[in-house]
Amino acid sequence: SNLQSIVIPKSVTIFGEGNNGYGYQFASCSSLSSVTFEDGSQLTNISSFAFSYCSNLQSIVIPKSVTIFGEGSNGYGYQFASCSSLSSVTFEDGSQLTNISSYAFNNCNNLQSIVIPKSVTIFGEDSYGDGYQFASCSSLSSVTFEDGSQLTNISSYAFNNCNNLQSIVIPKSVTIFGEDSYGYGYQFASCSSLSSVTFEDDSQLTNIPAQAFCYCEALQSITIPKSVTTFGENSNGQGLQFDNCSSLSSVTFESGSRLTNIPSFAFNCCHNLQSITIPKSVTIMGEGGNGQGAQFAYCSSLKSVTFESGSQLTNIPSFAFYYCDNLQSITVPKSVNEFGEDSNGEGCQFESCLSLNSVIFENGSQLTKIASRAFYYCEALQSVTIPKSVTTFGENSSGCGYQFSSCSSLSSVTFESGSQLTNIPSYAFFRCNNLQSITIPKSVTIMGEGSNGQGAQFANCSSLSSVTFESGSQLTNVSSYAFYYCSSL
Repeated sequence: SNLQSIVIPKSVTIFGEGNNGYGYQFASCSSLSSVTFEDGSQLTNISSFAFSYCSNLQSIVIPKSVTIFGEGSNGYGYQFASCSSLSSVTFEDGSQLTNISSYAFNNCNNLQSIVIPKSVTIFGEDSYGDGYQFASCSSLSSVTFEDGSQLTNISSYAFNNCNNLQSIVIPKSVTIFGEDSYGYGYQFASCSSLSSVTFEDDSQLTNIPAQAFCYCEALQSITIPKSVTTFGENSNGQGLQFDNCSSLSSVTFESGSRLTNIPSFAFNCCHNLQSITIPKSVTIMGEGGNGQGAQFAYCSSLKSVTFESGSQLTNIPSFAFYYCDNLQSITVPKSVNEFGEDSNGEGCQFESCLSLNSVIFENGSQLTKIASRAFYYCEALQSVTIPKSVTTFGENSSGCGYQFSSCSSLSSVTFESGSQLTNIPSYAFFRCNNLQSITIPKSVTIMGEGSNGQGAQFANCSSLSSVTFESGSQLTNVSSYAFYYCSSL
């Protein structure tokens, strides 16, 4: 603990490792402030934990001869972990280093910048799939990958919680963002100053895992490479890729995007996001373990959602656009066959989208179900035409529908000719104060009742003056409170 400096002879070729693969050569030398490798050093490796917890070490120049950062039996590196005074790390010109092992510079709180040699091909992972190379380097403001970088991956937690990191350019050679054993990525999570993320032209990246950029509160825009096919999900079925990126105003998917999914909570609480165009290649919007999607929930500035022409999307999950209170219109692709429900049977796809005044289902819609509370409290919605393909209005665990409940501007509801709808559940059009007339399809056999026995399908529709049951109606009941307080009827 009293050792203050060391000069390592050029003749040293290897830092040895014990039976468990650990080195610990100078670990916890708390007074060590200077480490020098002699000119012409022939050292080929720096073993795991070699300089860990050298809390007074201020700078290090790593010889170009070093080809590997060693890993212990659990895949741990920790070469300079918790060197809290380390402000400068330099790799000699012509570095031959091929890897940066897990936790190599973790918690180096004073490290301000790093240039990663082009020779590095891999960020290592421990036996749990964790990287943590530069995690919690709270002063790190600049990360540069040398021109011609050959890096193929960025491991999980690699730059997690680097609060001062301002920008990053990810090499085109990177094909994968790693995940830990629970499916978490967290590559740049909680990098609260990160305002710019750029993927080099011709990026080969194939995935963005769960929580990769969550809580990057300064991030303003992102262009996702066309090579990305998957947004990953953690063990709870959640994505959260850009969750709570509160400054994110622009998300662009590169032309020709191959993305197939948008998982749950992917852009949740991106309060500044103004518009989104969802690629036609996306076939599914995922649901978490509780069945919730919430991809764009609470995106309070989101005005425009466009599904690319030729969309192959098959579902809109529960809470997908919940509380997007600036969203003005939506055209649902004809390929969508389901509005999903959470574990309580709630849909809430567009609930409380207070500015939503236009909902259009594309011609030839394949939609079979409108889930409970799908358009609940869409106060600006004026009219809707429900596709003939819809067979069911869903019910939550209390037996209630609430599909268009409290749509106070809704004046026109049309069921497409040839409607196959079989039910209208309780509270489906409750408190639609401006609804003037309704024609109920002949295919409807039941007006549902909630667990309290109430129907109230059109209760408190104070402007409703005309109700028509289509000729040949198969309806078997009129539920309690179905037209309660329809004072104009």
